[in-house]
Amino acid sequence: MDSRPPVDPPDRFYRRRLPHWQPAAGMIFLTWRLHGSLPAAALARLKGEREALARRPDRPDETARERALRESKGLFRLTDDLLGHETAGPRWLADEAIARLMVDALFFHDGRLYTLIAFVVMPNHVHVLLAPLDRRLVDPAYESLEHTAPVPLQRITRALKGYVANQANRILGRTGLPFWQDESYDHWVRGDAEMHRIVTYIEGDPVKRGLAGTPEEWRWSSAWERLHGRLCDGLGDD
Repeated sequence: MDSRPPVDPPDRFYRRRLPHWQPAAGMIFLTWRLHGSLPAAALARLKGEREALARRPDRPDETARERALRESKGLFRLTDDLLGHETAGPRWLADEAIARLMVDALFFHDGRLYTLIAFVVMPNHVHVLLAPLDRRLVDPAYESLEHTAPVPLQRITRALKGYVANQANRILGRTGLPFWQDESYDHWVRGDAEMHRIVTYIEGDPVKRGLAGTPEEWRWSSAWERLHGRLCDGLGDD
């Protein structure tokens, strides 16, 4: 029997409550939030928006996948806005020990599963921009004669969210309780111009929310790390 891992398709598209698309190569903008970070009223608003998007007519020449991803982008923008104004839900990531845990986990897997480009740890959610590594660099037994294949997003999010959830719950004295909301938002970044816009969006989040005067002042971010710490400035010019 052939024990080699199966060959992946050039890109992956699957859908749970949200659509997820991982191309064969490129950068991914990821966002996940704390469990219970949005109250019932906010979830009802998201449900209403999801239903309204589903009722809109298809755009000319738009595929089902393109429509699903466009709708997900709209839901992300609303979710991020709601999270930024939410103060009643859990804000465990505002705990310095837990924020440091999240940042250290991001850097631990940098160069192992992905190349880390930008991130910010907010009180109730995390934004990350990364480029998954070629799976053949991570799994020596993996072989694909037809194309390269990135490390699957599910493997990346499990590695980050699972470890941090376990360790953070220990810090908080919580047992058997969810730490993260189960599903994450992800968006394929199309080119350098979009990458720069997303980096600005990510690193500007603390300023937008009134938590810092400049992106570099926010300790739990790539802007701070690029100036003081572990992240090299490899963004290049527009």
